Amino acid sequence: MKKDYLKVLNYNDIYSHYNARVVISSTLQDLLRSGKKTKYSELALGISDPYGNYSASQHGLGEKILSVTSENKIFELAGNLNIAKTDKDVSKIIYEANIPNLKVSVGTEMAMLLQPDIHWLANTRSIWAYLLEKNNKINIANEALRLYLKGSEDSKMNYKIWSEIHGLMKQPLLDIAKQGKGYISAGMIVNLHEFIWADAIANALYDNFSG
Repeated sequence: MKKDYLKVLNYNDIYSHYNARVVISSTLQDLLRSGKKTKYSELALGISDPYGNYSASQHGLGEKILSVTSENKIFELAGNLNIAKTDKDVSKIIYEANIPNLKVSVGTEMAMLLQPDIHWLANTRSIWAYLLEKNNKINIANEALRLYLKGSEDSKMNYKIWSEIHGLMKQPLLDIAKQGKGYISAGMIVNLHEFIWADAIANALYDNFSG
C-alpha cells in the first residue's frame, strides 16, 4: 500500500487473533479426520466459537444453515473442500453443494481453515482489505464493497461475481501478509499459514478504517 495503513495497526492484537485462528484450524482438521460431525459443523459454522467462521457468526448464518440442511451435508462439503486444490475447485464445490446461506464467504472460510496454506477467504472484511490494497483509497474501497454487498450471494449472478473476486485476491492478500511482517515485534514468528496471517491483518484493517 502506498499510504501505509498497516503501520498504525496493533500487531499484538493481530498476532493474538492469528494464533487463535491457527488453533481453530487445527481443531477443525482433527474433527474432520475423526468424523465428529456435530462438533465439526458447529465450529465450522461459527456456532460454538466465532473464530470457527467469522463470516457465518457475524451474520447469524450458522443456525440458519443447519436449520435447512444436515450435518452430513456440511461434513460432505468439508471433505470435498479438504481436497480442493485451486480457488476454482473451491467455488465449484460450494456452488454444487447448493446449501442455502452457505455460499462464497462462509465456504471459502471453511476451505481456508481446512487448508490454510492453499486457500484464502473472501468475506466482507478480506474483500475490503483487498480493495484497499488495490486502490489505496478508503472511500473507493468502501464504495466498491457496498456494490459487492448490494446483491445476495445466493443469486447466480452475484455468486459468479463473488467467485471472480475471490480468484483475484490471492496475491494481494500475500502482499498484505508480507508487508505486515515488517511491523511485528521480535519473538512474533509468522512463517506459516500466510493466508490466516493475511486475514488477521485484513480484520484489523476493516475494523480501523472501513465505513
